[in-house]
Amino acid sequence: MVRKRHKRSQSTPRNLPDLDVMASGVDRLEDMLFETLLASDVLVDEPEFVDLYFDENNVIDIAEKIYRKYKKKLHQAEKKGIEEVVPVHEDMQIEVIDRILTPEIRADILIRLERLLKRLKPASDMEKVVMVSAVHSALTTNIPWGLCGLIFAIFQRTLDEAKPTEEEFKLRDDLAALVGEDLTPDEITKMQQDPEFLKELEEKIADDHDFVERLTSYTDKMIDDFYADLWNGNIQIILFEENEIVDHLSFLGEYREEIEILDKESTDSAQKYRDFINLAIDKQFVEIMTPKRIRKLKKDIHEIIDKWAEAGHKYTQVLQMKLNQLDEEGISENHFIRSVFLNQVHRLTKETIVQKEIDVSQKESQNSSPKSKTRRGRRGKSKSS
Repeated sequence: MVRKRHKRSQSTPRNLPDLDVMASGVDRLEDMLFETLLASDVLVDEPEFVDLYFDENNVIDIAEKIYRKYKKKLHQAEKKGIEEVVPVHEDMQIEVIDRILTPEIRADILIRLERLLKRLKPASDMEKVVMVSAVHSALTTNIPWGLCGLIFAIFQRTLDEAKPTEEEFKLRDDLAALVGEDLTPDEITKMQQDPEFLKELEEKIADDHDFVERLTSYTDKMIDDFYADLWNGNIQIILFEENEIVDHLSFLGEYREEIEILDKESTDSAQKYRDFINLAIDKQFVEIMTPKRIRKLKKDIHEIIDKWAEAGHKYTQVLQMKLNQLDEEGISENHFIRSVFLNQVHRLTKETIVQKEIDVSQKESQNSSPKSKTRRGRRGKSKSS
């Protein structure tokens, strides 16, 4: 008996998936993954990431270099409209973030995600668990990390803390144009150590009154911020030996009664009080500011500038400016030097007061300790008798 052959249907077999449907499903999965990555910025406030910042100075330095790379392309896009600007900005951000993220930083972020995932699972926050798992998986592939909302949120948080203002960026661009070279702020700072460069720069900007006014305004603000951070302890500059500070405090100690009277009197006496302190500093500087001591002072400032420049410190140019001014006015009259001296006096006084409080506390603790032992001993004896 001949077995009848089954006629093959011309339609797509039920046990084979439709390729168009498959493609559509893959696209939808990719869209969902992309949406999850974008939405992951909410993870930035989780305990595992709340303290994570990128290196501020590195971020600024890289951002400025990438900006110069995209500058021409950005201007061309601006002429065409905002629709053309957005993708250029996105490309810039992705490249900046990619440059910032060293292998060590990437490894640290993945470890933090693993810790977060481990902490979330017992809490049964499935929506967040899925998000963290998706982000971790995506970041182990070759996708640009700048597309991840969490990474961009960390980048933006760092940038908000450290980014120069729009005016600062423009000033740097204008200054670079005047110099005629594509220089970073650190390179400009190093060039400021060259008197010939400063003279040439002054000649170039002399007729540009608008630029001079903007530069002066910006510089004045930076100097004000510098002194505020110096006095508030946000930056530390040590130029004087401890024995030099102690000698000054000893001198003030000789006139303690007079100082206390001035300090307690009305505000009219405030100027007299400041005059007294300034006279004390004058007396101290006359004794210590020998030519040898001044050379050491300048050498120490040079070393601080080199360290700050290497670290990309925001006040490097201010400190360079202050060093340049030392040759223009006497050391004893220099506001910067006097401010550093007073700041060291203030810090040493504060540390001394704190140390005295610690010593008193420890002494009281030691004095009370034997008594408590005696009381315990007596109670013990009464029980055994």
